[in-house]
Amino acid sequence: MVKCNHDQVKRLQKALQREKNPTVRQRMQMVLLREDGKTQPKIAELTGVSLSTVNRAHMAYDNGGV
Repeated sequence: MVKCNHDQVKRLQKALQREKNPTVRQRMQMVLLREDGKTQPKIAELTGVSLSTVNRAHMAYDNGGV
């Protein structure tokens, strides 16, 4: 798991406000929830997706993209 620094979190929060694509928005939210200390099972519950979807979103972000 890659931890975001403060600047990366701020950039993600700003990008989330501008993003129109609901799938990309949800992935950004999953990353931000992880940075807030939430576990993957809790993130899955909060966002209404499967644990595997959360895991894939986090892996994609960790490998360089949302």
